[in-house]
Amino acid sequence: MNLAIRDIRYHRGRFILTSIGLGLLIGIVMSMGGSTAVWWPMPLR
Repeated sequence: MNLAIRDIRYHRGRFILTSIGLGLLIGIVMSMGGSTAVWWPMPLR
C-alpha cells in the first residue's frame, strides 16, 4: 500500500492519464456491448 501511495505521489500525471484512459476504455466497451440500461434506465424508443 505504501508503495502505491509513493508511486502516485511521484508520478501523479501518469496516474491521472492512466485513470482517464481506463475510464474511456470501459465506457467504450460498455457502449459497444449495448448496455445502455446502465447509463440510461429508461427504454429508448
